[in-house]
Amino acid sequence: MYQPLVLVPTVRDLRLLFRASDDYALLAPGALEVLKRAVQKRQSLPKSILRQAQRMWGIDLSSNDAAQALLIREPACSSYDNASWELNMRCNYSCEHCYLGPKSIESIPMRERIVILETMRDLGVYRLQITGGEPLIDRHFAESYMAAYRMAC
Repeated sequence: MYQPLVLVPTVRDLRLLFRASDDYALLAPGALEVLKRAVQKRQSLPKSILRQAQRMWGIDLSSNDAAQALLIREPACSSYDNASWELNMRCNYSCEHCYLGPKSIESIPMRERIVILETMRDLGVYRLQITGGEPLIDRHFAESYMAAYRMAC
């Protein structure tokens, strides 16, 4: 199920995100339990959250119950939010000005990539930039991308 809002509890604060925006709202710590109950009982979101979503992101969630509108992530052990994952140091060019030097065609196995993604998720990362020399030529790119996507849902 696609939920447009994500609640991210970190060691420092409680963040409410809209998936299509870089902005987030900081919520009071007590909001976590209130929102968990609303999701479990499939109640509507509190009016304060509905107003916040309308004001910040221009979205109306009043016709959705909390379970349809909100994904609550497990509490993170840190306050990291953004990460950049360099899949490889390869590209399909041979630019003379390239600083990478000789390029290896090796890449880490998929099982190790899953561990990396799970670690970032558990640290509280909710925005992931996938980079590399050229990430799209990596033989595990599609599988890595889909694993990251599934962990965000």
